[in-house]
Amino acid sequence: MADYNSSLPIRTETNGDAAVKVVDGATPSQTLSVDASGRVTTKLTDGSGNAVTSQTNGAQQALDVGINVAGVQVDPRAVRALTSADVVTADQGAPNTAANGWPVKPTDGTNSQAYLAGGEAKVSVTQALPTGNNNIGDVDANLRDGAGTSITSTLVNSKQSVDVQTSANGVDGSAVPFGTMQVGGTDGTNLQSLSVDASGKLKTNIFDSTGTAFSPSNPLSVSIVGAIAGATEILDFKQASAIAAAASDTHSYAVTATKTLSLQKVVASSSGKIKVGISLGTTGAEVLKIVLFNSTSNPNVEYAFGSPSALNDTESVKVVITNLDKAAMDLYSTIEGYES
Repeated sequence: MADYNSSLPIRTETNGDAAVKVVDGATPSQTLSVDASGRVTTKLTDGSGNAVTSQTNGAQQALDVGINVAGVQVDPRAVRALTSADVVTADQGAPNTAANGWPVKPTDGTNSQAYLAGGEAKVSVTQALPTGNNNIGDVDANLRDGAGTSITSTLVNSKQSVDVQTSANGVDGSAVPFGTMQVGGTDGTNLQSLSVDASGKLKTNIFDSTGTAFSPSNPLSVSIVGAIAGATEILDFKQASAIAAAASDTHSYAVTATKTLSLQKVVASSSGKIKVGISLGTTGAEVLKIVLFNSTSNPNVEYAFGSPSALNDTESVKVVITNLDKAAMDLYSTIEGYES
């Protein structure tokens, strides 16, 4: 069994129990220095071990710095303002080209020459021209037709308007005169003139948003906004009192015998939250078609049929209202339409 030569660790109880010196491993007498303020004193050297120097500059100790360019030290203080003894040479680039030309602006010392977008010099004539044929920007001409006959004009609102006569004026019921102007439109590719009937009424065709003409297979939707002649208005109202929470009430309307109901709207309301189901179809076998909900901030629900739903005398409208609130409350509903 071998003996182990171990070191004895230092145990400290409070800060400052042990004081340590940092020394040079080769020369233990060379210790790291700490001044009175607790700062460590170091010496700056370059990568070759040469000392980096400094010099006093006012109240500061400034580091000596040199600037080398391509291995040659340059004195930055040599930068100065040019004098009349200095010569400056500038390279204009490839000669005899507009792109490399130096622009020259003619000036009289106060005003400069102006140029148009195409490079032409802009000239303003401010002096009177000599007498003779020297009009600038003014061409005097006599208008004539193909036969050499002069074209006349008439003064209208201080302007001369050329006199123009159409070939003929149309008369209702007569043939279309040659050369008349007609109002037309485009079908997206070609010009199309408007058409009228024998009494002058404009003929029109009605199309839906896709460009398809209305027909029995593509009917025009119509909303009834007033009473229908010979029809009976139906405004069937029901108030269901004190319907318990989670319970429902049914409001039904059976179409009158030999009549057809045009159902337009169903309205329901309460003071609390409700669910409304609307069923249509054969009496006793109605089919659920619509479900609506309200909220306490918007207690009314309403469903208006985009196209009135037609029900015959064997069919009914059934409105089932469920109390979704926490206490009993009254439920209200109205079935609206026309019977004919």
